[in-house]
Amino acid sequence: MHNTVTFDSENQSEIGGNFLWLRKVNVTCELWETGSESDRFVGSHDGYHRLDDSVVHCREILLKKADQRVVVTDTLDCAGHHRAEYRWHFSEACEVWLEGKVLYTRRGVIAVSLRLVDPALKFETHNGEDDLPCG
Repeated sequence: MHNTVTFDSENQSEIGGNFLWLRKVNVTCELWETGSESDRFVGSHDGYHRLDDSVVHCREILLKKADQRVVVTDTLDCAGHHRAEYRWHFSEACEVWLEGKVLYTRRGVIAVSLRLVDPALKFETHNGEDDLPCG
């Protein structure tokens, strides 16, 4: 499991077993900018082109240096409807809690907040599961 988006319960790469990939995605760096105030990466992959209704997943990662802030923005481009699931994994040493449409996590002085901008989206938390897809 990775901190990414899955569609229709499919992995972006086709898995043949433990650490065996039948098909790996092709990744494209769309943009890389670095500067004194921020660094910005934009990339996409073809992992969901194999679906009947192809999906393009593009991720932007923006580092705002002065704020010590990282902003991750996912753009999903498709024609039809899909079930999209975002997975963010945290260490068992982290404290994780929900407040409305914001998920917070903290370990010591390091804190992270995840915000949902689409009102149709919702968070679910899972802890210590053995069974897929969350274990």
